[in-house]
Amino acid sequence: MSDIEKTREQISNERRHMAATQRAFGQAIRQATDGERPYAEFYGACVNYLEFIMERFHAQDQSHMDTIMPLRDTFSKEDQALLDDLNETFIRSRSEIDDLVVAIKQFKQDGASGRAAFEEAGRKYAEYYMTILSKRRHSIRHLVDPNYTPEQYQAHSYITEETIQQEKELFGRVEATVPADVTLEVIFRQD
Repeated sequence: MSDIEKTREQISNERRHMAATQRAFGQAIRQATDGERPYAEFYGACVNYLEFIMERFHAQDQSHMDTIMPLRDTFSKEDQALLDDLNETFIRSRSEIDDLVVAIKQFKQDGASGRAAFEEAGRKYAEYYMTILSKRRHSIRHLVDPNYTPEQYQAHSYITEETIQQEKELFGRVEATVPADVTLEVIFRQD
């Protein structure tokens, strides 16, 4: 397996873990409104993982955008519109994850009395992820691939042994805290 294939495989694994965490988090948030199901530990593990991984993905995506934006005028009108849309999506995505992180910190501070406010923030984030963010998966790969060398791709992916280990630990915490009535399923598919 080449270095770029290893990098892509790691990114794919991380995206599968992120998607599984997003789905399980959304399920827990939906179920919590149906009765008393305190998922505080799981919520914390999910938000810690999502904060880490989304920061990494935002850095990757921004780096890719910064590299291909100078070529913007050579792209089709549709691809130019896609880049504009993604810029707006990146801004909102950062804001959405920041709001979720603030909400979990407040929940930890307030205890049980802060649960409803956190779950409302969680519903908002889960809705944003499902309706907006998940639909933009690999949306600029067709612009990145022909304009990158393997070395550029690896450099812009921000994958190191440290980030690989940190991702494993944080996802492991999500796995360790998943409630029995919540499904954490990592789906394997061709990217």
